[in-house]
Amino acid sequence: MFKTFRALCFLLLTASTLACGNSANDLPVAPTIGTIATVQGTVVRADTYTTLSGVVIAIDGVTLRTGRDGTYAISGLKPGEALLTADREGYHRFSEKVVLEGARTFNIFLWPSD
Repeated sequence: MFKTFRALCFLLLTASTLACGNSANDLPVAPTIGTIATVQGTVVRADTYTTLSGVVIAIDGVTLRTGRDGTYAISGLKPGEALLTADREGYHRFSEKVVLEGARTFNIFLWPSD
């Protein structure tokens, strides 16, 4: 039984070494955890809870418009504090400081300006 166990361990070790591509020319992989942040969310009309398309979202120098379903997603941001804004004609502007780290969801509620 011990020989069988030893043989199985040897096979697993050999297979894992080959699968990892353990060559002298391999460069070490730089960790990315905590080095890139992503924000995502949905923009909703605050009084009716309906999603809003075409809202201009801006954060950390990146600007985009929400899709038909009111969603947005921005990745490749630097971790830390940033100002998140949302603008659409006919609604009060949303502006809030947020902390970016990893993937964060920020749902935004806009009030009509009428």
